[in-house]
Amino acid sequence: MCHRRTGLDWLTASPLVTDGPVGTTGYCMGLEQTLDADGVTYRSELYEGARHGYTQTDTAAYNSEADQRHWHNLLELFGRRL
Repeated sequence: MCHRRTGLDWLTASPLVTDGPVGTTGYCMGLEQTLDADGVTYRSELYEGARHGYTQTDTAAYNSEADQRHWHNLLELFGRRL
């Protein structure tokens, strides 16, 4: 079974999760296909010029501008939707 589907199944079955909106963040390539297939409303962003790992401050891939934009947009989205 695909790990993306497994994660969604776990959320659905877990007694730790209540009904209502769910907020998640991640960098899983291909997640959009699973969300589309399940009819999930989501927001996915690609930051032009930012390499994989751009939020990791201890790596060469770190991109301060993209990292700040990521956190601003993510927290704003969660604030509106959750």
